[in-house]
Amino acid sequence: MTDATTVILSKLAALLELDTDAILTQSVQGVVNDTIAQTQKKISRLYLEHQRFQHKYDMSLKAFLQTLDALEEDAEEDTTIHGVPWLEAVTDSRWWAYVQDDLAAETAKLEQLQTLQT
Repeated sequence: MTDATTVILSKLAALLELDTDAILTQSVQGVVNDTIAQTQKKISRLYLEHQRFQHKYDMSLKAFLQTLDALEEDAEEDTTIHGVPWLEAVTDSRWWAYVQDDLAAETAKLEQLQTLQT
């Protein structure tokens, strides 16, 4: 901690009639709680995006990628997957995989943050 931070913390402790450890604990918990809330919001957005893709293609990402792989060699311009043009499906596959990876990473982050809550 810098000298300036120590001075501010000491003044705040005196003003609030708390010890510096209590102030630091409350501050850290506030940061953890705010980060948990932000992470939960991001997970919700990612999950909705994941659900949108599942609904659009009526299959899981794994099944969708297998379908793309099976069609890849024989795909023509007018090829579709559940009525979605081939090129759009290829673009969606990349985005859907990104959403899935982000969802997993954010979920792991949330689990770690929750262990820090008191």
